[in-house]
Amino acid sequence: MIPYAIAVLLTILTFPKPVALIAIYTLGIADPLAAVVGIRWGTREVIPDRSIEGMTAYFVAALVVAATVLTCATAVEPTRAFGAALVIACAATAFELVPLRLDDNLTIPLFVGFTAWITCALSGIASLKCGRTGRHDRRTRPARRHRPGGARAAPHALARELIDAAIARLERLDPTIHAVVHPALDLARAAATAPDLPDGPFRGVPFLMKDIGGAEAGRPYCCGMRFLRNAGWVEPEDAWLTRRFKAAGLISLGRTNTPELALLPTTEPDAFGATRNP
Repeated sequence: MIPYAIAVLLTILTFPKPVALIAIYTLGIADPLAAVVGIRWGTREVIPDRSIEGMTAYFVAALVVAATVLTCATAVEPTRAFGAALVIACAATAFELVPLRLDDNLTIPLFVGFTAWITCALSGIASLKCGRTGRHDRRTRPARRHRPGGARAAPHALARELIDAAIARLERLDPTIHAVVHPALDLARAAATAPDLPDGPFRGVPFLMKDIGGAEAGRPYCCGMRFLRNAGWVEPEDAWLTRRFKAAGLISLGRTNTPELALLPTTEPDAFGATRNP
């Protein structure tokens, strides 16, 4: 676990966030999947996760991970994202077969992260930090001032009413559910009455952000991991997704619990404890 923790931390600190997610998810999903498939269907004479069946599963998982992250986190065209993901998956699979490496948990995410970084740069996916490429680039056409649902385009008075109502409900239910691990209630109240609240389609609407993927500047960012919580990690800048939410006028009430790196099906991380189903 120590090499794994070191690799995750180095990956997060070294690479842009979409690249770091590709590297971490490749280690957390493709590697164990290759082992499971290799043990169940692979050739017995070789290491299970290096059998043809295991390597096929590894390649498919790495391809799906890279394509999904590049499409969702960088807003590039699906065809370009798939092409870059194909190169990343091929390189990751080839590296998995190389003998005499250091600990897999340490080397795989760093190699995959470096490969993804170079591949994205060479394929023109340059804006990994803010995701301003491809068909979702707002610079290509002006944003429409469409306000669906009436109350969702709230003036300051209504925005404060919405925030107060949401906070009252959160304070009533969360002691039982234990969903919010990084509350930002005072910040939400201040944002509701701020003169620079963006006039987006969801102006003044409160929401909760999962503690993974959508980092907020000056706020804790733990991804459900205890060592990041104990280190007191604070994100230095807003993620692209967070900036999009804020531009739409949404107001965050805080960050909610998540399993470690969102890899498990139940929300029971050691860092913050279990979240109950309401």
